[in-house]
Amino acid sequence: MKKDMESLLTNPIALIVILAVIIIPSLYSLCNIDACWDPYNRTDDMDFIIVNNDISQTINGTTYSYGQEVVNALDNDTNFNWVVKSEDEARNGIKNGDYYAAIIIPSDFTSNILSINTAQPQQGEIEYINNEKINPIAPRITETAVDKIEKEINNQIIKELDTKTYFQIKAINGQAQPQNQTTNQSQEQNTQNVENYFYSPIKTTSYSYYDLDNFGSGIAAFYLTLSQWVGAIITAALLSVKIDKTKIKEKVSSIETYFGKMGIFLIVSICQTLVITIGTFMLSVDIADPLLFIITMFIIGLSTMLIVYSLVSTFGNVGKAIAVIILVVQITGTGGLYPIEVVGTFFQTINPYLPYTYAISALREPLGGIIWANYLTNIGIFLIYPIVTLILTCIIKEKLDKKSKYAEEKLEESGLFA
Repeated sequence: MKKDMESLLTNPIALIVILAVIIIPSLYSLCNIDACWDPYNRTDDMDFIIVNNDISQTINGTTYSYGQEVVNALDNDTNFNWVVKSEDEARNGIKNGDYYAAIIIPSDFTSNILSINTAQPQQGEIEYINNEKINPIAPRITETAVDKIEKEINNQIIKELDTKTYFQIKAINGQAQPQNQTTNQSQEQNTQNVENYFYSPIKTTSYSYYDLDNFGSGIAAFYLTLSQWVGAIITAALLSVKIDKTKIKEKVSSIETYFGKMGIFLIVSICQTLVITIGTFMLSVDIADPLLFIITMFIIGLSTMLIVYSLVSTFGNVGKAIAVIILVVQITGTGGLYPIEVVGTFFQTINPYLPYTYAISALREPLGGIIWANYLTNIGIFLIYPIVTLILTCIIKEKLDKKSKYAEEKLEESGLFA
């Protein structure tokens, strides 16, 4: 042990790698703990759409517009970023994955609330719509918010519809309905309806685009892509990126070595992806387009292996550390599990630059339901990463080989690394 410590303290490269080994596990745990700390209270950056189609009503000179009152109340609510849109914009935006959720107030919202003294009082109805495909946790967050909003609106309406208002509406309705048409039975029924009405003046109906049968299907895109990166790291850790020069007589360049060893890594990736894909079908995960799902899985798998292999081939053990760090930040920073708006400023900043931000979004399309514009955009952006990686490796590998070789030799000298 004493010899190991002396080697470590006298070898800067070995010390740096050991420090990385010490720090990386904490990054994994602390980043995820921070992301999960209190996502329900970090929603102020999440866009929540509100649509107001309500038509105001005037009774005895008093104008009622409960839909606008709801909008005004939500404007003052800081839990979400409330955005007013038309109904078409809201529905298209939710369906396309531009927004997480929307509340739609119908045209008869106020008139139903004011039906308190009719034979059949109607509750004001609010429609809540969301998209379960784009994020597994977001619908749970927005559903909780809608439940809270419904209770608050109910309480507010009950306070406003006091006895004075009730009898004012009753007097107006009474002018159109002669007393002799009202029986004791209808009066009793009306009283019961009013009691039910005052218990809950409004109700919420829900509709989900790309409704998934289970939570597992919702998080499948995140874990399936993540497993590809883990598989690539394991492969790079176990297989050598170097050639055995004792078995080759002629001189081989760095680029030739790079492409020569790449084949076995890609074959392993194909096998890994095949096993993952078969397992996904065996678990009966919801898959809207099986063929596109299979194709996308292989695209992601091969691209991921190319990226990780290139890092290790170019930078050696340092490349392995870089690959692990990228994996760690992608767990939280891609928005694959929690909405990116609730995981902190750092991860929101790096989100557009992470390859799996686009890989996960692309894989969600064949799983949940395809919007081709979204799929092609995301898979297209994702493919830029392996292409750029391949080009950069070809440019810099020859130049960095001596430095990388020196670093590897220093690590071997320490006696701490294989």
